[in-house]
Amino acid sequence: MAEIISGGEPVNDAERAVIRHLRDRGPADWVVLHNFELRLRDNRKYEIDVLVVTGIAVTLIDVKGTHGRIEVAGGRWYPSNRQPFRSPVEKLRAHARALKGNLSSRGLGRVWVDALVVLTSSDARLIDGSDGPDADALSVVTGLADLIPELNKPERVRPSFLREIRQHRNQVISALTGAVQAPTGPLRFGHWAVTESLGETEEVTEFRARNSDAPASPSALLRVYHADPLQPEEVRAAERIAIANAYTMLLRLPSHECVVGCLDFFSGEDESQYVLVLEDVSARALFLHLADPQRALARDAKLRVIRDMLRGLAHAHAYRVLHRALSPTTVLVTTAGGAMLTGFDYARPEDPRSNSVLDRLAKVLDPAYVAPECQNLPQAMSRASDVYAAGVIAYEVLTGELPFSSTTDQHQRASALPTGPMQAAWLPQSLIDLLRRMCALSPHARPPAAEALEVLAEGDASRSPRRPRSGTDYRNLPEGYQLTRKYTVQRKIGSGSFSAVYQVYDNLADADRAVKIVDRDRESPVERLRQEYSILRSLPPHPNVVGVENADYLDGGDVAYLVFEYLEGRDVSDLAKGRVLGPADTVRLGVDVATGLVWPWCRSPACPGLVVRPSTRRPTGAVQHRRPRLSWQIATCTRLVSRSTRC
Repeated sequence: MAEIISGGEPVNDAERAVIRHLRDRGPADWVVLHNFELRLRDNRKYEIDVLVVTGIAVTLIDVKGTHGRIEVAGGRWYPSNRQPFRSPVEKLRAHARALKGNLSSRGLGRVWVDALVVLTSSDARLIDGSDGPDADALSVVTGLADLIPELNKPERVRPSFLREIRQHRNQVISALTGAVQAPTGPLRFGHWAVTESLGETEEVTEFRARNSDAPASPSALLRVYHADPLQPEEVRAAERIAIANAYTMLLRLPSHECVVGCLDFFSGEDESQYVLVLEDVSARALFLHLADPQRALARDAKLRVIRDMLRGLAHAHAYRVLHRALSPTTVLVTTAGGAMLTGFDYARPEDPRSNSVLDRLAKVLDPAYVAPECQNLPQAMSRASDVYAAGVIAYEVLTGELPFSSTTDQHQRASALPTGPMQAAWLPQSLIDLLRRMCALSPHARPPAAEALEVLAEGDASRSPRRPRSGTDYRNLPEGYQLTRKYTVQRKIGSGSFSAVYQVYDNLADADRAVKIVDRDRESPVERLRQEYSILRSLPPHPNVVGVENADYLDGGDVAYLVFEYLEGRDVSDLAKGRVLGPADTVRLGVDVATGLVWPWCRSPACPGLVVRPSTRRPTGAVQHRRPRLSWQIATCTRLVSRSTRC
């Protein structure tokens, strides 16, 4: 067991799990310090979750309980269903450099000080596209099982440093404990008690916190800005105005469901810190949906995101606030499928003002979303440039690509949107015309955000409604119902959350078929079926997989359906209950099922593999979307049937 030195109470269960794991599994000569403040030569205090002195290095550990997939881009982490935050790796490496300087002053300059972020959740997955020596992934370990082996890796120590520091152990401990201070209690900012440290740069640290006076209240995001209280008054005043910019802008806006709200703003007693408190909404950055094909939005969901983005922008413009930094990183997609605007740090009012944050704005702008008249001229930004950015984002959401490869390409094309990708995405002409107007070269030719929203709404109204116009109840079609000129309903096989399945007679082929009618979905019934049909068509025929034959529309295009081959069969669940399967039948069943599973898994790169349908009383060919336990069916040979696949 490792030796434990406690500075304070762990903040959350993730920290407790890491400390307990190191205590119980770490070697006896390891020393683990946790939850303390490290005060170094620069006289700044550093909040440390865990510090481990091993036989080869001193390692600072930051603990994160973040779940799911986490994208790394531009110095920020983009977790699933959470707002993005600054990379904790960047913060921890800075702390490690500061601590190394402190050890060097004590003659321990050859002791390597490492930085490691531990993701404790078993489903956490860091996706870091960079491959250089500063990639975040090099300083992240997922799960507790790999933590101690990672701390023991000699290759983590840089070549010019000692690979064995046990002989310096007492000196290292003395140096560390001399710099360690026990925290006076849970980290607090005003009445906000920190529950999780997120990330930090030299300018700002981000936390998740709860109101200590109302512990049952929802969590909030804290952005703690660092300031130098010893600067001259005019310098401090300018810095204070710049830091308060987001709060000042959001204060001008009444609460709106498409804008992340601000809850509070205050300064520390000595003005060395300013705290901005924002809503902690359950949402992920639009950037993630654009970067990851598995998170691709359905057609209706895309339009909803664009609509809400324009709603938020129109709301800001109505109160004379310019966003100025609109991009897929400042548009959040909520778990309910809507969108919210955030990132008002660089916004400005249209009213004249003496202060400016232009120098900060220029550093964060993504040229891909900057209007032509504002390239290298952020002071020229206006309502029209906000609309231009929204138009580029909408184009990217709908087509899957940016309209221009560079600012030079934007200039050479005179900001004219490429037509091909819009046509390939089957955009209606009214929507194409709207995007072209929003991205027009002349700012005066661009519609206001409110007008663009109205045009988009009119286009939605002109499209076919989700429910069939005829009022046909596709969930309960009677026997003999003429579904199309070709298909006559024989009987209902079953239904699920999103669809109903029928055995039909094909009068041209003189054969039975299984027809799946998708009539509802949270986002888009047609898009749900289109994705499934596209994946099924990509699979070559196989004797152990039920084949799809066709797809088409009913009721003038309002309702889509799939046509499968029809096979007589019985649910394995029924056979299992009746105990009619002998050992040989069971083995044959397992072989057939495994053969069918291997085929689509290997052949379809776009899909994680077709799955056998959930257990319901229906013959082969029926498809459903619920997720109870899985079962197979026996027909002439065992076949697998699909469920709707959302890849």
